[in-house]
Amino acid sequence: MPVVFRKGELYIGGVNKNMYSNLPKLIASRDGYQGCLASVDLNGRLPDLIADALHRVGEVKRGCDGQF
Repeated sequence: MPVVFRKGELYIGGVNKNMYSNLPKLIASRDGYQGCLASVDLNGRLPDLIADALHRVGEVKRGCDGQF
């Protein structure tokens, strides 16, 4: 099922710690994403997540270690 974002910010990987309490209960994670995103497709556009980021928290590195 596609997710549609009409306005506001799109968070990929997590949100600020003070925002977790406002998330829907179906979102079990309260620590954010830890791992590798090989690519993200936003309606046919492959954004540069590091260059396009407005806010970055924690360690974010370009590239993935290991095989996929």
